Amino acid sequence: MTFRDTPQDTETPPTGPFGVPPEYFGPPDGETALRADEMHANRIETQAMGALRTALHHPETGFASRPPTERLAALPEIQATLDGIGETFRAQATTPRQRAILGPLLDNHLEHAATQVGRLAEQALAEADDGIVESRIGSLQQDAAVNWDDPARLRILGRAVVTERRSQGDRRGWDKTETETRGRQNASDFYATAIEAGIDKDIDRAGKLLTDAQGVLLPERQALLARKLAEAREAKHVAGIAGTLAAIPLDPATPPQPETYRARAEELTPDDAAPELRARIAQLADTAQRHATKYWQHDRNQAGLAAIDWMVSNPGAPVVTMDRKVAGQLSPEQRARLQEMESIGRLDTDPAVYAHLDRVAVYDPKTFAATDLSQYRLALDGQDYRRFTGFQKGDAIFARYDRGRTVLDAGLIKAQLDPDGPEARAARDELDKRLRSFEAIEGHPPTMADIDRVAGDIARGKIEDSNIARASGEAIAQAPSITAAEAREKSALSGEPVKTEGLAAARGTFPDIEPLPGSPEYKAAQDEADRLSGGRGIAPNTEPPPGRPVTPNLGIPVVLPDGSYIPDRYSRTGHLMAPLPDLNPVATAGREAGVIYRKIMSGGDPVRVGLAQDYMIATLGVHLGHAGLFDYQREGSIFTRYQQHPQWRNVSNVNVGLFCQQAGLSLAGTLAISGAFALPFSANRDLNAPYFLDHQTAEFIKLGHELGESGKFAGSASR
Repeated sequence: MTFRDTPQDTETPPTGPFGVPPEYFGPPDGETALRADEMHANRIETQAMGALRTALHHPETGFASRPPTERLAALPEIQATLDGIGETFRAQATTPRQRAILGPLLDNHLEHAATQVGRLAEQALAEADDGIVESRIGSLQQDAAVNWDDPARLRILGRAVVTERRSQGDRRGWDKTETETRGRQNASDFYATAIEAGIDKDIDRAGKLLTDAQGVLLPERQALLARKLAEAREAKHVAGIAGTLAAIPLDPATPPQPETYRARAEELTPDDAAPELRARIAQLADTAQRHATKYWQHDRNQAGLAAIDWMVSNPGAPVVTMDRKVAGQLSPEQRARLQEMESIGRLDTDPAVYAHLDRVAVYDPKTFAATDLSQYRLALDGQDYRRFTGFQKGDAIFARYDRGRTVLDAGLIKAQLDPDGPEARAARDELDKRLRSFEAIEGHPPTMADIDRVAGDIARGKIEDSNIARASGEAIAQAPSITAAEAREKSALSGEPVKTEGLAAARGTFPDIEPLPGSPEYKAAQDEADRLSGGRGIAPNTEPPPGRPVTPNLGIPVVLPDGSYIPDRYSRTGHLMAPLPDLNPVATAGREAGVIYRKIMSGGDPVRVGLAQDYMIATLGVHLGHAGLFDYQREGSIFTRYQQHPQWRNVSNVNVGLFCQQAGLSLAGTLAISGAFALPFSANRDLNAPYFLDHQTAEFIKLGHELGESGKFAGSASR
């Protein structure tokens, strides 16, 4: 719609004023005819005023509503519109007297409209000039970010910024003080932009530029840049320390020691470091040690699995001829276990380990589901290892055994049998075998009544057997099939006291490691736990002592291989934070898991497919389960409560998505597996959301999967 599109009354009266023949107003010189001509002229003037107002000030199409540059371009058009309005409304005067009355009125309104057009044009010219100046200065600031390391070029560009602002002041008529104030502000912003760009690339050269620009920068901006520079230097130093600590080699025979990491961190701490920086570096050392322990445990577990695979693939071959890469990761205890396996020609299950896992599976299923079973691989034969991995998946066999054992344990208490004694273990083995063979014998799966009957029959047999030695009734009655250590663990988890006096001794199982922290009993129990667990090829307990306070640690930003950061709207820093800045170990472990999985699957026979699925479930638990290798938000083990680090929830979920993608899992498969685990075990589950994952958890799992697909990590995942 143009300025000429406004509705106008252009109809010319056919005869006299208001379309009435002149003779109806009497004599032409009479008072009535004069009054009629004046009224007609006033009506035309009012319509002309409306047309001019519409042309200039209509909120959508008026000249004044246009942007400055469009307004300047429309000057010829608005002038033609004003002329057209004048001609149109002059033509509506039909008598000399009407034209004499209307002419001066229209001339006055058109002159005023022309004045308004001129004022609006000047305003548009000033606004357009301001926009051009701001765009020019903005472009020069972008050049400052690009040329931050070229002082000579910066001086030329900086002078151009000040010149632009001074020229604008001359055109706008600013006084000298205002012009200089604005020019100083722009020069300060210009050099600040260059220094901030330099901080992200070369801190030392950026510091020199800050020193050279002190005479140009405003005091407030200079102080802010000095703080940013100091923080960047500190972050760079801390990142360097983190990299050095992460590179400390691991000894398969000894878990990483806190003293080693603290001493190395102290060596790397500047002598003039502030107390806050020293505290941060100390936290970093503790974090690095804990994560090194996870890596150490993971490497040890994987070495045990690889050793078993090697012995299966090389039957009869001496252990000393094992692949050096695998053998180099084995601990002395694992080597001893393998030599025992070599000497007897098979891998026998350690009864104590079996009994312990069996107890935890039934009486503490959440802890069992998060347990890394690979650490027990050298203590379980193939059948028992597959049995417990099946239990972790919650198969139907375990559901039947779970119900049957609770019934059986009640009968064993009545029979006054030691829950950890040979008779009790034999009873549980019999229950397991009878439930597994029930369907083949009876022709249908066991019902709950069938399970209760089988367990009851076994228990009655023990009650009626007069040749079985009985344990103390009082001791047995207080704790069915639970050791003192497990009683204390449940107390810690529930917050309720549990009596442990008179409980059955943990014969051959892990000792009670939960007396009061700091007490002589606590230290002695810790030493005993390390001795016993290390003696059976089982990883000793290397977790921090229960109850030790951990200062919250924001960590450091995650840096992708291309040097970029990952945005995190939930983080106080705006970046995804983690205890370690590198995701490459996550991606590498995921790819390795995928290679092994596909290698086991090759051939397609049902046995290998089952083994491959067991392997993938186990390795996902090792790496991503509660307190897994890449689960940064939790610490702990089967013996201690999980210690939470909620600030690292998002990076842990990114690890889930990245690991699974690199292992070859689809996004839908990754979310489905995560949801299956979240449903029974996660407090963040959302029953109304897809895959039962709350929005934040799913968001960062998807982000990790997308990062894996982006090609930023070395290698590629195959499906």
